[in-house]
Amino acid sequence: MECDLFDVPLEAMPYETFDARQYKPGPEGLWREAGPYGAADEVLVIDAKRTPYGILGSANTLTARVKGTVGFIIDGTCRDSYECILQQTPVFCAVRSPQHPMGRLIAVSDNGRIVCGGVVVNPGDVVIADDDGVVVVPQGFAAEVAQRAQWIQDKDRPGRRADYERLGLPADDTVKDPEGNTP
Repeated sequence: MECDLFDVPLEAMPYETFDARQYKPGPEGLWREAGPYGAADEVLVIDAKRTPYGILGSANTLTARVKGTVGFIIDGTCRDSYECILQQTPVFCAVRSPQHPMGRLIAVSDNGRIVCGGVVVNPGDVVIADDDGVVVVPQGFAAEVAQRAQWIQDKDRPGRRADYERLGLPADDTVKDPEGNTP
């Protein structure tokens, strides 16, 4: 899985500039400056400096998913949150807001080192996210971290599965073995 990293400073522009950028043919305006986005097994990690303007929304995340992107991490805002949930798009953001960014932001880099949420993220790093938060694992440690995580899961899962059974709860993915079986 690859991380495509964007650094987005807060720069304002007049409406005429926005209009020319946003509505010319080609990729969506903001992404035009950032470079191509959306690729197989890609996670987009965006340092948007906690801007209140929703760089991510239902349309651009869905377009990226069609191209193969599997998730989005942004130290900034997502708009259209409900639509993103309905379309099953994994978006992890610092802020949710209805505000649109076009005309307010300019992307300045693509696929270089960034700091997102106070964490350094480099191309090739492994990014893992769930309801509890986001973890960035440097590429050189990824195999070891994955192995240790698997060992922890292998020891944790049987006890949790037994508690599920005692409580009469149906087995879910957190208690099934890696092949999806409930021994």
